[in-house]
Amino acid sequence: KKAVENTEKAIEEIESDGNAENAKEALEKVSRLQNKVESHYDKVAEVKDAILERQRERMSPEQIKKLEEVFSKIKEKAKEVENKAELKKENVKTKYKTLAGKTDEQVNAEENEIDKETGLAKGREDRSERTIRKAENALAKAKEKLRDEKVKGSDVEEIGEKVKETEEQIKEAKQAKSQGNNKNARDISEKVKDFGNEVSEFATKLG
Repeated sequence: KKAVENTEKAIEEIESDGNAENAKEALEKVSRLQNKVESHYDKVAEVKDAILERQRERMSPEQIKKLEEVFSKIKEKAKEVENKAELKKENVKTKYKTLAGKTDEQVNAEENEIDKETGLAKGREDRSERTIRKAENALAKAKEKLRDEKVKGSDVEEIGEKVKETEEQIKEAKQAKSQGNNKNARDISEKVKDFGNEVSEFATKLG
């Protein structure tokens, strides 16, 4: 939480006034901080999954609920900071375009180069790939548990339909990734992964 808040403060303090050089430098700073806060978001999800995997059987429903609430708040804050960084970047790009006398196409091309240099482009690609893989694993595990002969009932049938919809979401995530929209792919697959984990837990209880 502290790391996310520090990143938020750093984003707010970025200045792009003066000249084109300052504006471009600000663009580079925002790109680095975007990579940082998106990594924080990813780390929060990893830590949450690791704790639940190890402790789920030992924790009471109240403890799990509390844990979910704590992590949800941190993820929501990280998401809020991500949005702030995106907005800051758009403002900086507008200033840079004006100060440097460049076209939208030229500024976008430079932004892409900066994102590569700062590691944001590669970071987003790695994060989306990792999250899609986790989503597929979580959903496969959920489907396996739902096939168990001991797990019966109308609830299972209803969830089975939801699983089919969720498989389509994984396709959407992969399509977004193939189009270079790695951040969107990460967001879609993160929801799929959480859903898969919930279904596994539900099936285990029924079993």
